Amino acid sequence: MVYMFNLQAQTKWTSDITHLVAVVHPDNRCDPTKKFLNAILNHCYIVKFQWVLDCVDKKSLLPEEQYFPLNTYGEESPLISVKVGQGHIESPLEWCKNCGLHFHDSLRLCNSLKLMIDLAKKAGFVVYNKLEDFKDSQLKMRIILCYNHSEDEKNEQKLLPDDKLIKGWIHDYKAVTLSYDWFVDCIISYKFVPIKTQYQILPIDRNTVILEEMDESLFVFSNE
Repeated sequence: MVYMFNLQAQTKWTSDITHLVAVVHPDNRCDPTKKFLNAILNHCYIVKFQWVLDCVDKKSLLPEEQYFPLNTYGEESPLISVKVGQGHIESPLEWCKNCGLHFHDSLRLCNSLKLMIDLAKKAGFVVYNKLEDFKDSQLKMRIILCYNHSEDEKNEQKLLPDDKLIKGWIHDYKAVTLSYDWFVDCIISYKFVPIKTQYQILPIDRNTVILEEMDESLFVFSNE
């Protein structure tokens, strides 16, 4: 296909990529690789390999729409991202402009930290280097992202904030401390993902959210 249509093929991600040929499972879902995350935020065409085969068979670059896979959660985020890039619909990530992120020190254990920061800025999040910057923030959401998937559990526990710190951040900054999984899932789904208990390093209840004057609509509370 590369020679037939005089195209450039890349094995590493670059900013000029327009199409990502994804590995797609029998259920039409594809895995959330680093390239997938980049492709979503850059409004690239994410297509099945069948698109390549059919283009070669027809000796023509075919429309991509019928070759879009679903994301790992069975959602149409690859299609929605392209429609946003084409200007057909508004971006479901507009809320990111009103969300401040701080990357906690525990993320030093994550070898994708630089990529995550780049993705956050690309998505429109406001990235704060210091927690104290939350103090003067007028943003609706303030999130502290932590890494809790290290194989070195002892080192991870040393780096993760304790309950007292997390409660202090809620009170002082109205900031919620979450696993970086929440951030990744927002990119995968290309939309706001409600703050469920599974993402919270220290689960908080509705009463705490009300007491600290945070927006209840952002949360899904357990046992309710």
